[in-house]
Amino acid sequence: MNLPKERLLAMLLLVLFIGIRLWGVDLPYHQDEQKYVARGILLQGVGVTSGHPPLLGLIMTAAGFVFGDEFFRLMPLLFGAGSLVMLYMLMRVLFDARTALWAGLLYALSPYGVWASLMVDVDGAVLPFFAFSAFLFYILWRQHSGRGRLYGILCLLSLVLGALTKLSFV
Repeated sequence: MNLPKERLLAMLLLVLFIGIRLWGVDLPYHQDEQKYVARGILLQGVGVTSGHPPLLGLIMTAAGFVFGDEFFRLMPLLFGAGSLVMLYMLMRVLFDARTALWAGLLYALSPYGVWASLMVDVDGAVLPFFAFSAFLFYILWRQHSGRGRLYGILCLLSLVLGALTKLSFV
């Protein structure tokens, strides 16, 4: 597949991914999601009140200030879109452009994937982002001996950030 066609299809895939999910950005929050959205808890620090490591508290607090209570679901949507990009790149590195596009399409259309990228929690979109990035940088670290150090550092950074988001990430 030639590069301009691949880029066009990848961009269409990203537009499809976001387009499907935009309809759910203003859905009402469920019981467990409410604790992340409530401003009082955000100001106290989610990391302290939820039992999760501190990075989750920072992410949720920043999302509260940037998106506000009404559009808080944009935070997991951004992490979900980042996961799509990381998955695409990972499949592109491991296999080829065609496989990457198919994997991305399945991820974009998966019912759980749709809900996970709108769910205000750590497991739906945040952890997969760090997992896909750790896998990608690990594979690149193993494949590129000259630039391996950079990819190794990025892999380690992804692992540390994932662990600082939720301990079960390890």
